[in-house]
Amino acid sequence: MWIDDSNGNNNGRLDAGEDVQIYFNIKNQGNCLSLEGEAELSNPSNNLNITTNTSSLPSIQHNQENAIAFEIHVPDNANAGDTVQLRLELNHDAYHTSATFNLTVGEDSEDWESNSFDTYEWITDNTHPWIVQDTTVYEGTYAAQSAPIEGGNTSTLSLRLNTINNDSISFYTKVSSESNYDLLKFYINGAEVANWSGEVDWSKQTFAIPAGENILKWSYEKDQFVSHGMDRAFIDYIVLPLMGNIDGIKTILKDVSLQFYPNPVPDNAILSFQSEIATNIQYSIYNAQGQQVMSKSIQVQKGQNTYSIQATHLLAGSYFIVLQDNKQQDIGHIPFIKL
Repeated sequence: MWIDDSNGNNNGRLDAGEDVQIYFNIKNQGNCLSLEGEAELSNPSNNLNITTNTSSLPSIQHNQENAIAFEIHVPDNANAGDTVQLRLELNHDAYHTSATFNLTVGEDSEDWESNSFDTYEWITDNTHPWIVQDTTVYEGTYAAQSAPIEGGNTSTLSLRLNTINNDSISFYTKVSSESNYDLLKFYINGAEVANWSGEVDWSKQTFAIPAGENILKWSYEKDQFVSHGMDRAFIDYIVLPLMGNIDGIKTILKDVSLQFYPNPVPDNAILSFQSEIATNIQYSIYNAQGQQVMSKSIQVQKGQNTYSIQATHLLAGSYFIVLQDNKQQDIGHIPFIKL
């Protein structure tokens, strides 16, 4: 599912007063050509105006997809953080299926237009702190910049947040450094998910963020020797996932028992953990755009559990594996890279 709000602020989210088109990818997972049918979209939470609530479903070949669109108006009085529930129903003759989607209105963003790090609880390196400056920016007047550092040092900026749903983060980066040696690195929960070096102009980055407590870190890291260019990293206009209070992650897993290896993943990976109880859980894999690409329920025994996960069909890139209990509460997540 994705949102086209190009007639609004074009941030890919629902915002008050916008007229948008919402697209759903319909995939035929059967063994033969699907029949023509109809799709209907409703709003059980009754806080949207669905301008076009039906769409024709064409015939779809086995294992192929087709996108369908619905027109929606977000009321002018919608509040940031409001949850919007959409229910999609598909009908092909005698075959019927449905799915429910929860979206949020508005966005949490950081663009440092306050000329400070006070909008959110930013944590910066006391020895080599990031600064807010107005010389090199993507938009507005201000952006964040790494500290001037000598070889072998780092300058870090971190944010701890509690994400309400599986979501995503986007931000813009600019780097002027020695290529392949002095790098801006981005970490999610201690795992490096991307890096940039050399002369790289402003570009947008997007990564999946799992539900629950997360720690995000931007770190400019130098090697021991040569410097090049401005020898700085810059970030601007961060669109954050919808956040709640930091209240910890409800878990059935024993501390630090969750492992997913090898990482990066070549073809297959091992999921390993110790559980406090015997229960059913679900693991899901999300790509960097926050789209679910795999999901499976598994029976967990008390004690050590080890499962093999086939990843041969995943394209190269960044992913998250997310574990949820039978109440759909997050109990663990690990970022990984598919080779």
